[in-house]
Amino acid sequence: MILALREAPQRVSNIPGTTGQPHPTASRQLAVLRNAGIVTAGRRGPEMLHRIMNPKIVYICNLMGDVLAEEATRRSPWRGSLVDGHSG
Repeated sequence: MILALREAPQRVSNIPGTTGQPHPTASRQLAVLRNAGIVTAGRRGPEMLHRIMNPKIVYICNLMGDVLAEEATRRSPWRGSLVDGHSG
């Protein structure tokens, strides 16, 4: 959800196409994020747009993604063959 909002404010109807989640699920998750103060919603004409409150939230999510990718690589059963250049 954070990644769907990181570039620009989004209408809830656009988020399912980005996240692959059904519209009701996206709406519920946005409500949780609004209640937590992570996301805010504002009206632009007839549209309700959601945006991330603080750009540091995106930074933290990107950093966590990096940490998880590093950990997945470290735990990979193919790590030794990839690092050592051996095929098996």
